[in-house]
Amino acid sequence: MAGCEKADPQGGADGPFLATNMGYIRAPEILKVTIGGNGVVKISGVARPDGRVRLTSRQGQAFGVTANARGEFVADLPNDSNGNLYDVSMEESGRLMKAEGRLFVPTGQPERAVFMRSGSPSLPLSPHAPLLAVVDYDRLGGVAVAGRAKAGAVVALGVNGADVARVKADEAGLYSAILPLRQSLVGQAVMLTAQSEGAVDARTVELLAEPGEMDSIQPAEAAWKVHWLLPGGGSQTTMVY
Repeated sequence: MAGCEKADPQGGADGPFLATNMGYIRAPEILKVTIGGNGVVKISGVARPDGRVRLTSRQGQAFGVTANARGEFVADLPNDSNGNLYDVSMEESGRLMKAEGRLFVPTGQPERAVFMRSGSPSLPLSPHAPLLAVVDYDRLGGVAVAGRAKAGAVVALGVNGADVARVKADEAGLYSAILPLRQSLVGQAVMLTAQSEGAVDARTVELLAEPGEMDSIQPAEAAWKVHWLLPGGGSQTTMVY
């Protein structure tokens, strides 16, 4: 995330999966996570119409579903006792097109599920996510945040009591930002705040330089901590509140 520009939060096209004149097709997107009957986790999203979507856990279990004629799909996943990470992909002409990130579903808390993106803020999938829902950081000192506010509202972001950025929530209330920091805060306990229309959400986050050899999930009372390896090398840590 250090040195990266703010990424487009899985949007920008006129609709899901519009092919360009070069034949490029966007990868599948996860839109919502809920709990169904018998504790099954239901993953809703969009893909290419009639496309075959695959979700693969970090243990190698694969779950497949076919999108309907409008590109909508719903996949059922087990409610893993430790939470789980999933790679999301779509079969296209005999090859897999991977989504640019990974899905994290906390155990028994689908309302806190996030789509984690490499070098960018993770996206909280619930419309009821808190104002400061996710904090991402990497070993180079990049820090990103995301959450939910009122549609179109301005969100003021602060670090240790100082305002550092202002962003505008989209029509669904989702905002995200990579914080413009002058120096690395790795190794420090940092107070991050988000303020919008009288509401304030604050988190104290200890930005530890995690080892990058493997994925790990650590549940806690206040937050889930997910340390995950990036497809292009390196690692990222995601705090889910």
